Amino acid sequence: MTYASTAIARRILEIANGEDRSLTPLELLKLTYLSHGWHLAFLGQPLISEDVQAWQYGPAYPELYHATKQYRASPVQEVPERGIEMFGRQKVDPQTDKLLRSVFNTYKKFNGVQLSALTHQPGTPWEEAWSKSRNAAIPDEVIKRHFDELREKRAA
Repeated sequence: MTYASTAIARRILEIANGEDRSLTPLELLKLTYLSHGWHLAFLGQPLISEDVQAWQYGPAYPELYHATKQYRASPVQEVPERGIEMFGRQKVDPQTDKLLRSVFNTYKKFNGVQLSALTHQPGTPWEEAWSKSRNAAIPDEVIKRHFDELREKRAA
């Protein structure tokens, strides 16, 4: 099952709040992207239904950015979710929730600037898309390949 970026970000925010940790919009954007990448690598399918784009400061989901940009560099208090009036909130399945907790625990030591730097280094999916066109969509195949390589390096 795929989810809206806002649904995944909302769940990541809940996980962080459960540990008395706040997240800025930048941190939330990057953790959502990292969750998508690891979901592709470990479960072989997309987590997010929207395209991630190569923006100046790394991979970004436009819908999530616009839903949280009013917080600027302050902690996000709430992530509005699209279609909630008609469809209700999307709840993540247990397997996805486990992955989100793992991603959060792995990256919670990094701030937004560090996460941004991590996600747009040379050789990353962001760099590949950015070098072709600013704000270009980053294909899932490219993201999966990158996170598969990271998974293999960690296993070695």
